[in-house]
Amino acid sequence: SNFDKGLLDVFGRVCEALDRPEEALQKYTDAIGRNGKFMDAYRELGALYIEYNYLAQAEQVFREATKALEGRSDELGEIHYWLGRTLQEKKDWSAAIQEFRLSLEQKPDMTDAMFSLGWCYSFTNKENSKIWLEKFLSAANQKTRPDFINAAHARLAELMEGAVIQ
Repeated sequence: SNFDKGLLDVFGRVCEALDRPEEALQKYTDAIGRNGKFMDAYRELGALYIEYNYLAQAEQVFREATKALEGRSDELGEIHYWLGRTLQEKKDWSAAIQEFRLSLEQKPDMTDAMFSLGWCYSFTNKENSKIWLEKFLSAANQKTRPDFINAAHARLAELMEGAVIQ
C-alpha cells in the first residue's frame, strides 16, 4: 500500500538521521521493492550512494528509476538531475551534461539542473557554461541554494577572466 511504502521511506530517513546508512539503504531498497514507481525512495537511495561514493550503485538506481518513472515528467526531471549529479561526480562531463539537459526538458524551471549544467559545461564548453550559469542566476530565487549562487558567481568570474578551469 502507499502507507507501507511511505513508512519504509520514513524509516529510511530516520536511519539516515541516526547515522545508520546500511539500514537506510535497506529501507529505501525495500520501499522500491514494494512499489517500483516510488520516486522518493529512488532519490534517497541514490543520493545516499553518492554521499558514500558508491557511484556505480547510484548510477544503477537512477537508471532503473528513469525506466520506472517513464511518462511522469516532473519526477523524471528530478531523476535525470540526480543521474547527472552521479555522472558529474564521476567527472563524465558529457554524459552529465546530457542528463541535465534531459532534466530541463522535463522540468524547465529546475534551477539546480541549470546550475549543474553550467558547471559541467565549464569543463568542456566555456560559452555554454556562461549561458547556463547566467540563466541559473536569472532564475534563482529565495529557495535557491546560496552555495550554488556563490559558486555560479565565482565560476562566471573565472570564465570571464579566461582562467583555465581544473
